[in-house]
Amino acid sequence: MEEMPKLSSELEKERNRVLSYCLMRIDNALVATQDAKGSVDRMRKALSLAQKSEDKIQIARCSMALGVRLASAGLEKEAEENWTKALDIAKDSANYDMRQVTGWTLIAKAAFLNKKGKSMEALELLRSAETELQAIENYAGLANVNALMAEAYGSIGDKLNKEKCLRKSQEFMKKAKKEKK
Repeated sequence: MEEMPKLSSELEKERNRVLSYCLMRIDNALVATQDAKGSVDRMRKALSLAQKSEDKIQIARCSMALGVRLASAGLEKEAEENWTKALDIAKDSANYDMRQVTGWTLIAKAAFLNKKGKSMEALELLRSAETELQAIENYAGLANVNALMAEAYGSIGDKLNKEKCLRKSQEFMKKAKKEKK
C-alpha cells in the first residue's frame, strides 16, 4: 500500500477524522449486509483514528459504535465502558451531532438491556433518548426509540403502550423517509 503524504498537523487531524468516519460507515454497511466479521477490529481502528483527529464528535460516535459491536460480540463490560465514554463526551452539549450521539447511545444501551430482560431499565433509558432526539427532531431515532419501547412494553405485558409506541414508530419512520427526499 502506498504511503500517505505528510501533511500539516491540522490537515493530518482532518484526514484522520475523515478516515475514521469512512471506516465507521464501511463497518455499518458490512454489518447491515450480515458481514460482521472483523467488525470489532474495524471499530477499534476507527476509534483510534478519531482519537488522533481529536474531533470530539467523531470520538463520541466511534465510542458508541464500538460499544454496539462489543455488545454483539458478548464483551459487555467493554461495551458499557465505551457507551459511558460516548455519553461523557456528549454530555450537556447543545450541539446537534452530540445530542444525536447521546440519543443513539441511549438507544444502544436500552436495546442491550431489553435483550437481557431488563425492560424497565430499558424504558427509562429510552425515555431519555426520546427527550434528546425530540429536541433535535431526529425522526429516524424517534422511530427506533418507539419500536424498542414497544418491545419493552410487550415484554412486561403492557399491550396498550406497546400498540401506542408501534403507531408512533410508524409515524416517525414516515417523517424520516419524507425528510430524506
